[in-house]
Amino acid sequence: MMRPSDFCASNTTKWDRWVIENGLPAVPARMRPGLAVPIARWIDEERCLVLHVMDCIHDQECSSSDVHFVTDLRRFVKRGKEWERLPVSGGGDWLYGDSLRLNIPDARAYFTDDGFGEVRWLGATVGSLEGSSGRHAASVNLYFESETITRAIDAPNGVFVVGFGAVRPHTIEVVGGDGSVLAREILAASY
Repeated sequence: MMRPSDFCASNTTKWDRWVIENGLPAVPARMRPGLAVPIARWIDEERCLVLHVMDCIHDQECSSSDVHFVTDLRRFVKRGKEWERLPVSGGGDWLYGDSLRLNIPDARAYFTDDGFGEVRWLGATVGSLEGSSGRHAASVNLYFESETITRAIDAPNGVFVVGFGAVRPHTIEVVGGDGSVLAREILAASY
């Protein structure tokens, strides 16, 4: 697939596909109205998550004159050889104004308080946890009862997302390049 020509909001679906196949693009340092910019992804054998920052679709809680941005987390599951987008997305307010590059200390990582989500659709479950990290974050460990899954962290702008299925990991850690634990989140058991 060809790289979309710009970050215009009408290209969001094209960016989803491009990011799944190629990884995250270099993004502008600042957000502007009318853009939708992919800033984080998670991909494994069964699921993929792509997190975008975009304009707020104004609701009763914000003024239509406010210029602010929100996140939109898009979830995909593998069906055969294809990635199918689940028709449910979610997100929240983007708390960093118009900046798309976070200034997190190099050896730190944080999980976002409201960044946990879980979607069940047609037999597929895609759970997610969002966070931010400095440049020293290297990988994410997901600890399950009988196994540990380690994935390289994909957070060039300081934002990351972690994905998992119906069986939640009991603990998720962000690990630095030196092996030190930068952040740890303990999750409740699956329901």
